[in-house]
Amino acid sequence: MRTFTLALVLAIACTAREAAAQGVTGQLEGQVVDATGAVLPRAAVTVTNNGRNNTRETLTADDGTFVFVDLLAGTYDLTISLDGFKTSERKGITVAATEHVNVPRFVLEVGGTKDTV
Repeated sequence: MRTFTLALVLAIACTAREAAAQGVTGQLEGQVVDATGAVLPRAAVTVTNNGRNNTRETLTADDGTFVFVDLLAGTYDLTISLDGFKTSERKGITVAATEHVNVPRFVLEVGGTKDTV
């Protein structure tokens, strides 16, 4: 009986790990630069899931990159802002389960954060 129970537990654990590996979430990443191509660290990046109306935020890294992992499949909007630059938006980015979406570079223009491109 102990052997059967151990075998059953191992089978369930392996199946659960395999199912988790298939995944139901995707990933969204990109880079933020200025008009000269210089990277912009510490820019605020907000991703909004249109279907669920929830948001997540992060800051760009030292190389101007950002990444959002574990996003449920859906359509997303991205907003980038940084003091001294116009806010930039991209709408309608589709992320499918297990998909890795690399959005084109965001190029921020000099201006006030209240200006949106």
